[in-house]
Amino acid sequence: MSPTATNRTARSNNFFPRDILLWGYSLLLFWIPLPAASNRIPSAVFLELVVLLITLVWCVQYWRGHRSFPSVLSHTKPIIIVWLLFIALIVLQLFPLPFVLIEFVSPQSAWLKLLAYGNVPSPFWSSISVDTHSTILALHRTIAYFGLFILTLLLVRRSSHYRWVAIILLLSGCFQAFYGSL
Repeated sequence: MSPTATNRTARSNNFFPRDILLWGYSLLLFWIPLPAASNRIPSAVFLELVVLLITLVWCVQYWRGHRSFPSVLSHTKPIIIVWLLFIALIVLQLFPLPFVLIEFVSPQSAWLKLLAYGNVPSPFWSSISVDTHSTILALHRTIAYFGLFILTLLLVRRSSHYRWVAIILLLSGCFQAFYGSL
C-alpha cells in the first residue's frame, strides 16, 4: 500500500470520534430537541442527569490526568461570567426577602402575594418568585444548558469534532422533519 493510501485510510478512520464522552455528547445533542413537544419534565430530568454524568466522567478523567482544560476556556470567560450571573439571578429569585424589599424590587410579585395571602404580617418574608416550583425547574434547566455549553468547550476541540457535531445536528433535524411529516 502506498503512503498516500495509508494517509487516506488514517484520515477516513478519524471521521468517527474515538472519545466515548464525545459519543455521549453527540447522542445527547441528537436527542435534546426530540421530546420538545411531549412530556417535558422527564426529558428535562434526563438532560440534567446525562449532562451531570458526562461532566462527572470528564472530571474523573481530568483528575487522573487523561484530560486537560482547552485554551478556549480562557477566551470565553466573559460568556461564562454572563451565564453565572444569569444563574445567580435565578437563585436570587428563590431567596426569602423582607416583604418591603419585594414591594420595592418587584411590585407585581408583591401585589400577587397580597392577593394570595391577604393582609400580610409585618415581619413577612417571601421570595420574589411567584411560582417557586417553576423557578426551581428553570434553574435546573439553565444549569443543565450551562453544563452543555461547558461540555461543548471541553469536548469539541478539533475541526473533525466540529464537523461531527454539525452532522449530528443535521441528522437530528432531518429525523425531526421526517418524523413530523408522518
